[in-house]
Amino acid sequence: MSSESDTMNLTFIVFSHRIYNCIAHSDYSIGGRIYVNEFEDKLIITNPGTFIPGSVEPILRPSYTSPFYRNQLLAESMVMFKMIDSEATGIRRVFTIQREKFFPLPDYDLS
Repeated sequence: MSSESDTMNLTFIVFSHRIYNCIAHSDYSIGGRIYVNEFEDKLIITNPGTFIPGSVEPILRPSYTSPFYRNQLLAESMVMFKMIDSEATGIRRVFTIQREKFFPLPDYDLS
């Protein structure tokens, strides 16, 4: 049986993974900021740059590994502080948590 605190903890995990991914993978060479827009029924998190894999589908495969980090030193530091892992499992973990809780799956606008 799941408690409200379990759900809140999982919500925090999902949110933090998404923010950490934005920080690690932003294209800082083009400037811009990370935006978090809260709506009644959703959060929209936006960061500058393109989505490195091109689509979400490859990331959801267990064999996927990131071809590179746009910000290698930043990513290595975030791994040391256990904010992200070095195995590209963050997005897959978010999808798994959302699916297990019957929450809506993340939607990626790659335009």
